[in-house]
Amino acid sequence: MKNSFKEKFAYWFDTQMQKGSSSLIRLLAVASAAAIVLFAVILVVLGFSEAQFGTDVFWDSFATIINAWMPYYSDGDGSTRT
Repeated sequence: MKNSFKEKFAYWFDTQMQKGSSSLIRLLAVASAAAIVLFAVILVVLGFSEAQFGTDVFWDSFATIINAWMPYYSDGDGSTRT
């Protein structure tokens, strides 16, 4: 009998969790990076971002996903604030 995708994924996930917290941190980092890239692509494709596809869109996506209070790319760096 062939295992379903759900069973294969559950087995893979369980073996990853058995490896310890470093495996969990790697999975969370990969999932976060994938979400940032996906969010940036959606913003550009659907036209919600006026900026060209580049570092500013990725930074805005990162700021939104990780922490909504982070400055946006267009705000400049911290040295330009008064």
